Amino acid sequence: MKTKLLSVVLFALLFISCSDDDRRLPYSGEPLEPATWQLVNVSGSIAGIDDDFEAGAVKWTFNTDNTVTVVNTNTDEAKTDFFDSGNYTYGYVENTDSPEACQNTIKISNIDFGCVNVTGNTMRFTQPYADGYILTFERI
Repeated sequence: MKTKLLSVVLFALLFISCSDDDRRLPYSGEPLEPATWQLVNVSGSIAGIDDDFEAGAVKWTFNTDNTVTVVNTNTDEAKTDFFDSGNYTYGYVENTDSPEACQNTIKISNIDFGCVNVTGNTMRFTQPYADGYILTFERI
């Protein structure tokens, strides 16, 4: 009887000692190495936008010094393109809102763009909370 009780207590201690941090995976896509991406679509938000951009109209270049250089030639003020041309800082922050979606989110100039997913020549930023934005880029 004591052996069974000891086994149950040890199992409970082992289970309790595991934290959520152990189950979350770090950002596992390509690192945002020096590369230029063109913004092709912004969708979502409470307004339900779906803005497509002409090839090369909005380019984001991720640099090795944790800055992103934006070249924005979009002239349609009705489209959501986020940044004017310029240099902005970026980094990763812990995702405390929806940690099951991703461990870290990308934050550029104090805007949390959500989870990063890079597949081949496509990159998506996905804000994991309700009515968030989805930004889709293609590598140039």
